[in-house]
Amino acid sequence: MENYNVYWADDLTNEDLIMNLIADPNDSMTFEELIRRLKPVIFGEAMAYRSQLPFDSDDYLQEGRIILWKIAAKGSFRPGNFRNFYISAIRFHFRHLYRDYVLHNMIQIGGYEDCRGQTYQILIEAPFAARFREKHRIHCRENYHRRKAREAEERARLGIPEPAPKPRLSPEEKRERNRARSLAYYYAHRDEMNARARERRLAAKAAAK
Repeated sequence: MENYNVYWADDLTNEDLIMNLIADPNDSMTFEELIRRLKPVIFGEAMAYRSQLPFDSDDYLQEGRIILWKIAAKGSFRPGNFRNFYISAIRFHFRHLYRDYVLHNMIQIGGYEDCRGQTYQILIEAPFAARFREKHRIHCRENYHRRKAREAEERARLGIPEPAPKPRLSPEEKRERNRARSLAYYYAHRDEMNARARERRLAAKAAAK
């Protein structure tokens, strides 16, 4: 509970306070004053995850305190705008929490009712996991296009001609290509693959006895 007079820090900027906290990580008054000033930032960044993570306001505030303590303990802040620095840190932290929660809770138990009214329990993909997967797919596609654009700019700068586009194969052509690759691999490793097949047959016969 904040039961101290906060006016002692009115003349100090956030940058002054964090530098004091880095110099003395055990300064609880400076720590609490920074948390008081940064509460709007913490709750503002938490708004995007309130309906997706099983956290309440105290949990988000505790995560914000942990981030501030890590910054002070590591001394990772450099001269600049500390509010912007903290926004980036807490945003990355919440994003990591959300990603970790999704990866560990992608499957849920749902209900299914057949045409006879019989209810079954089945495993389903959590709605937020489906949204996260779609966002991740879009993010990867955008990164791919940005990387291709940078490569094209670099080739243009160096005077390197654009590579010829890869031919688009029909489904039949893809199947034929994969078949040819499989045959080529088999002929290159025929003895080894036949030996493995014999070992599997012998093991199956031994297990059947």
